[in-house]
Amino acid sequence: MKTRIGFVANSSSSSFLVSFPKIPGTTEALQKMLFADKKTVTYGEMQLKTKKIAGILLEMMRRGPIAKDALLSWPIPKSDFPDWQTNCDRGRVYYFEIADYSGEHIMWFMRRGKIFAEIPHIEMPYPKI
Repeated sequence: MKTRIGFVANSSSSSFLVSFPKIPGTTEALQKMLFADKKTVTYGEMQLKTKKIAGILLEMMRRGPIAKDALLSWPIPKSDFPDWQTNCDRGRVYYFEIADYSGEHIMWFMRRGKIFAEIPHIEMPYPKI
């Protein structure tokens, strides 16, 4: 799996800023935060275990939260991102770049399956200026 710092603009990847209500310390905590009690999620004909998705995201989160000064420099509509400043101050805003081109079907699913639907997030379809 490839991860990248900075926004990605090609059609095979998406960048997300995600504001967590609290920092999940375990895969199970992140799984509950994102999916409540669901054990699997489905998108189209594909079905994945929510614990697997949470584990991948938690590993990506080990890079650490985004710095507030970096977030301020990005051209995002802050009004569409509730509590971004407070959560950024508390280290709860994370950046994810999810790419299809790695050949992993799970990344395709994560990108299109609305895995952040339950928490404040912004999908970044444009490059950093």
